[in-house]
Amino acid sequence: LSAIAGSPVVKVGEGAPAGVTPIAQIQDNVGAFLNQEVTIEGVITIGAGIINTGRVDAYIQDNSGKGINVFSFDPPNPAANINRFTRLRMTGTITEFGGVTEITEYTTSLVAENQPLPTPLFVSSVIANDLAFEGTYMKVVGVVTSIDPDADDNDTNITLRDDQGTVLVRVWKETGISLDFLSVGDTLSVQGVMDVFSSQAQIVPGYADELVVPGKTARADGSGFAFTSAAVVDTTDTLSNFTVFIVGTVDEPVSDIRIDLPVRWQWSGDAADVSLSGGGFGESTSAEAVADPIDEVYRVQVSGATLEQGDTLAVSFNNLRSGPDPVRTALWIRTAGAGGRLRLIGDPPFVSVAGGSRYYIYDLQQNSSAFSGTITVRGITTIGAGLLRKVSS
Repeated sequence: LSAIAGSPVVKVGEGAPAGVTPIAQIQDNVGAFLNQEVTIEGVITIGAGIINTGRVDAYIQDNSGKGINVFSFDPPNPAANINRFTRLRMTGTITEFGGVTEITEYTTSLVAENQPLPTPLFVSSVIANDLAFEGTYMKVVGVVTSIDPDADDNDTNITLRDDQGTVLVRVWKETGISLDFLSVGDTLSVQGVMDVFSSQAQIVPGYADELVVPGKTARADGSGFAFTSAAVVDTTDTLSNFTVFIVGTVDEPVSDIRIDLPVRWQWSGDAADVSLSGGGFGESTSAEAVADPIDEVYRVQVSGATLEQGDTLAVSFNNLRSGPDPVRTALWIRTAGAGGRLRLIGDPPFVSVAGGSRYYIYDLQQNSSAFSGTITVRGITTIGAGLLRKVSS
């Protein structure tokens, strides 16, 4: 027998607030808690709407070292705050389905936002297949032996092999994680939650920053979240000091950032009209402005940053003018760590222009997984129905 990469240590009940049940206590004796109401408190590791957009299928973990599935047949509700990096207190009923322990019929109370994720349990393939760790946030490293897209639903199964066996990694299409960088034979580091399907363990990542190929990508690639100083503006409104805030979220610094301003917005394109401040900004940090005449988009590339976990970098724009249409439009933001490559962050900030609710098709083409439910677009039909494909009865 060889030692696993990191020995699991579960501290049942340590630090649990009064009236709160440690998740490990539930997971270690599920039968005693079935159909019972409990209160738990922890940090969301996979947010609602990430691996399933039609219902809540999320995960939360506390400092007992184990996590649990948060489940509801209802669509994700933003008011519930079931978002990555959010600490919640939840009261609900414990159920079990297909080997997955769930908290259902829950209510939530926001404790804090922008919290660090639990340290992933670094394990070998043996522990990564041990169903006793169902719901736990873990890390596994191995060589990719197969990449198998599901022809029916575009999800992807990845098989990793280490010196003790194999483990299945399941990448749901709803996450929007691109696997273009990945090849059979690569050494892949994956962080994700252990899920169970048909009595088999599978590691489920929810975000692009949780899959890293050393030498090709970096942990910080696609990491972070962003928000803007104004969420609503008027049409053709001249904006001064319009600021994009980018927050570091992983334990590896972001070194490069690309911000694509909303399509059809006008800007001077002058580097003098962009300024940097806040955490992650140093003497070697620089910003370069680029105009894309085809897409009608202005881009700013920030280089030489050191955006650490918890830092907030502010990128401010002057002489910026909003677009002419009443729409809801996005700022597409990419991040990368040292030696990595720029990847889209998972949740781009949106700005509503004149209270508009429809979207540009351009934004949908950037990352369709950032949109859920029914949306409204407007355009001109270029090829009519029935011209390309005809179906005979």
